[in-house]
Amino acid sequence: MTTITCPDCGHLATFDSVMRGADEFCPTCDYPLFWVKSDLPGGMLSDGVDATRRRLPGAGGRAIIGSRPCPACSEQNRLSAINCIRCGSLMDPPPEPEPEPVFEVPAPTPPPPLPPTPEPPLWPLWAAVGAGLAVWVLYLLIIA
Repeated sequence: MTTITCPDCGHLATFDSVMRGADEFCPTCDYPLFWVKSDLPGGMLSDGVDATRRRLPGAGGRAIIGSRPCPACSEQNRLSAINCIRCGSLMDPPPEPEPEPVFEVPAPTPPPPLPPTPEPPLWPLWAAVGAGLAVWVLYLLIIA
């Protein structure tokens, strides 16, 4: 008998033997418990069988010195692995493309307002009125 604690929800499950079957999932959160090491020290079952050696695929249940986690599912894989043993994703995914720079075109500035038109000078008008008045006064003086 081996007791396994679910790493997601903490539920304790007891199995006679870990055989990677459909009944070896956590009844609470459906986590595959055959991926987890047993709670016994050293991962040994009561009959002396190493429970961690049944943890396939991946490098976590085997005596592999160098391994690296998958960037997608965190499964331990060999250093030379191209694809993850568990999920099949690339171990060295291509970098995400950088977003294209967005250039904001500023709105065109409105043209400056036209300067106000100057008022025409009034002195020619007053000069004409004065001249007309002078001519009228002279006319009255001459006739009268």
